[in-house]
Amino acid sequence: MVARLYVASYAVWSDPADDVANADWHRSVTDALVPYAAGYYVGESDVIGDAARARRSFAPAARARLATVRRAYDPARLFHVVVDD
Repeated sequence: MVARLYVASYAVWSDPADDVANADWHRSVTDALVPYAAGYYVGESDVIGDAARARRSFAPAARARLATVRRAYDPARLFHVVVDD
């Protein structure tokens, strides 16, 4: 997706005891940015946890082109399906 700005949120911590709290915080920040987002960078999104992010990682024309390529080169769906076709 292309837009005027790129904004990303990251969280880094070292204590596994903080996993739940930090993951919840990161999710809440990401969710708060949704109204302002044009889409997502597929390499930095939880596309498995939220399939809508996968769809919003590509412009409609690019998503269609990716689906065409995937049908041609991965008909058995050996690779993770990021976008539906």
